[in-house]
Amino acid sequence: MAAAFDAHTRGGWRAAGASAAAGVLAPGAAATFAVWAGTDLVDGLPELAPGAPWPLCLRTVVHGRTAFDIEQ
Repeated sequence: MAAAFDAHTRGGWRAAGASAAAGVLAPGAAATFAVWAGTDLVDGLPELAPGAPWPLCLRTVVHGRTAFDIEQ
């Protein structure tokens, strides 16, 4: 599961020709990420089995700017 998550996050940026740092949160890096309120975790990832509650996106940040915030 961790390899699939890594492929989905960093792998997509690399396939698009972005730098090796793309898709990684680090000081000075472009901050593009989502904050999720989840359910139970399985190997550090949300449980997505049939019948399990869906995770809820709380905030999305694109290149350091908030694009979505559930509080607003």
